[in-house]
Amino acid sequence: MAIIQSPTSSESLLTNVDESRTAAYAQLKQRSALGQFFTPPSIAQHMAQLLEQQPEHIKLLDPGAGVGILTAAVATTACQWTSPPKTIEATLYELDATLLPFLQRTLSECKEFCAMHNVDFVATVHNTDFLAAGVEYLQGNMFQSISHADYNIAILNPPYKKIRTNSRLWHSLKTAGISTTNLYAAFIWVAQLLLQQHGQLVAITPRSFCNGPYFQLFRQAFLRDIALRQIHIFDSRSTNFDEGSVLQENIIVYGMKGGTQNDVILTSSFDAQSAVALKQHVPYGQLVAADDPDQFIHLPVAPHARHQSTRLRTLNSTLQDLGLSVSTGRVVDFRAKDYLRSQPEAETVPLIYPIHLQAGQVVWPNNTSRKANAILNEEQTTRLLVPTGWYVLVKRF
Repeated sequence: MAIIQSPTSSESLLTNVDESRTAAYAQLKQRSALGQFFTPPSIAQHMAQLLEQQPEHIKLLDPGAGVGILTAAVATTACQWTSPPKTIEATLYELDATLLPFLQRTLSECKEFCAMHNVDFVATVHNTDFLAAGVEYLQGNMFQSISHADYNIAILNPPYKKIRTNSRLWHSLKTAGISTTNLYAAFIWVAQLLLQQHGQLVAITPRSFCNGPYFQLFRQAFLRDIALRQIHIFDSRSTNFDEGSVLQENIIVYGMKGGTQNDVILTSSFDAQSAVALKQHVPYGQLVAADDPDQFIHLPVAPHARHQSTRLRTLNSTLQDLGLSVSTGRVVDFRAKDYLRSQPEAETVPLIYPIHLQAGQVVWPNNTSRKANAILNEEQTTRLLVPTGWYVLVKRF
C-alpha cells in the first residue's frame, strides 16, 4: 500500500483520497451487484464548487460514500471559502465493508485538514443500506440510524443499478411513496426528502432520468421539491469513470430544496478534465415546459439545439396519435447467444445492430465487426423477432 502523506493542501488531500480510490477499486468484489462507480477527484471538486450557499454550520449527507472523496471535496472547498464554516458534521453511508478502512482514513485526513483551517470536522459512518435507513426514517421507525433529517448539503454519486419491480427493495420504497426503477433515482429521491428547507443537493447521475416514462414519478417529485440552479453536461460517454469501462451520458445537477426557480445555468465540457466549453443562462420554461405532464427535462446546450427544442414543442401529436410505436429492440444478445450466428445461414433472419447503419443505409451483413449478423428463426426465438412491415431504424449514439 502506498505511503499516504499528511495533507497540507486541498490538492494533496484529494490526491491521497484518489490513491485510496485506486487501491480500493482493485479490492471490490461486489461492484456489479452494488452498482459502484467511484468519483474521480476532478468531478468531486467540480461538484463541491457548485455550492452557492455557504452555511456557518454544515450538516453534510454523503450516501454511497465509497472512499469519501465527495466529503473530502466539500471539506476542502468549504475551508477555502471567504468565511469558512465553523463546523462540518458529515454523515456517510457505505454498505461495502471492504471500503471502510479507506473511508476512515479519508475522514481522518479531512479532520486534520479542517483543523488547519480552524474548522471543527466530525464524521459518522453507517455501514448499512442508505435506502433502508431512509425508508425507516420516513416511516417513523424509532430505531433507525437517521435520528433527524436536517442536512443542509447532500452530495452524491449514487449507485447505478436497476431495481426489479416486485423485489423487496421496490416494495419497501413504495411504502415510503418512492416509485422508481433505478438505484440512482431512489438515492436522490430519499436524499432530497432528508434535506432541510433551502438545503443544497448536488449529484452526478446518468442523463436518462431527464425523460422517458420510467422516471416520470421521480422527475415530478424532484422538480416539485428542488429548484434547479445548474446542470453540467459531459459530452464524452466513456472517459469520466475510466476504471469501470462505463458507457453512459452523465450530468451533474445542482439545486436547492424549496428555493425560487429562476433561470438555470447550463454548462458543458468534453469530460471532467476539460475546460467548460459552453455556459449559458436558460429560462426554466425552456428546460421543463409548463404544460408538459411528463415533466421532461430538455437540455439544449448548443444554440441550434435550443432552436430544435422550440420547434419540437410545436408538434402536439404523440406517436400513439400517429399510430406509431418505439422499441429499443427485443434481442438482448448475451441472453440469446445460443441463437446468434456470425453469418447468415439456413433458418436465420437478419439481426441489425447500429454497426449496420452507415451513411443513412442498412449495410448488411457487416463482415468487419464481431457482432452477429443473424439470429435463428425457430420457436424459441419467435418472441425476439419483429413481424414483416415498415420500420425506421435509428442509431441512438
